[in-house]
Amino acid sequence: MITGVISTELIPWVIALIVVIAVTVAVRYVVKKLKRLKNKVLYSAESAIAREITPYAKDLATGIFEAAMDNTPKARSTGGATSVYLERVVHDFKDFHAEDADTDVKTFIIEFLQIKYGGKQNFEKAKVSERVLIHIGDKTTSSLSNITINQIAISGYQKSLNSATLRYRVSAGFNQNGMRKEKLYEVEYTLQLRNEYDASAFLKCENCGAPLKESDGVCPYCGMKHIRDTISNWVVTDVVEK
Repeated sequence: MITGVISTELIPWVIALIVVIAVTVAVRYVVKKLKRLKNKVLYSAESAIAREITPYAKDLATGIFEAAMDNTPKARSTGGATSVYLERVVHDFKDFHAEDADTDVKTFIIEFLQIKYGGKQNFEKAKVSERVLIHIGDKTTSSLSNITINQIAISGYQKSLNSATLRYRVSAGFNQNGMRKEKLYEVEYTLQLRNEYDASAFLKCENCGAPLKESDGVCPYCGMKHIRDTISNWVVTDVVEK
């Protein structure tokens, strides 16, 4: 009887124990599932975020890398006021041609670079004064290539009884020993009206070719209006490299 009573009394405890064990197992199962679900959700979220961010991160990294690696110098700007000064020059010299002047200055810059950096000995096409030869300065013989004239502009003009001077700014680039360089040059392009050149070389009558004096308003030989021939007498008189 005692055994039977004890067994009967233990039944609720046994049931309770079974319930506790079942609940514990269930809780652990649910916790494990929740952890897996959380990890799956977090992984999905992280993956989604990574997919969205990756292209921008790559672009940013690429941009930073390219910026760090791109050491190529940019072409220099010339500025200037070409139209303003050109109007005054044409007023003073009817036979002045801006295109020819630009060509003269560009030709000079190319030969200047070849002489200063490329080992060339003398100017062959450009018209220059002795002053320019002095201002070339130290020369180096290097591998010079890909000379380009980026921009050219007139930055000043001055005329006196003795001369007329146009000031050009020229932006030029070139490769020297494999390295790209961009420079700005200030060039003086001058017409000597007296002393340096024989007056007969640029002061003549357009009609009969007779030599004229600067004070002549008309040709004393044929009566033609005094016209100054200046086309071939503009020369580069100075250059500064910046």
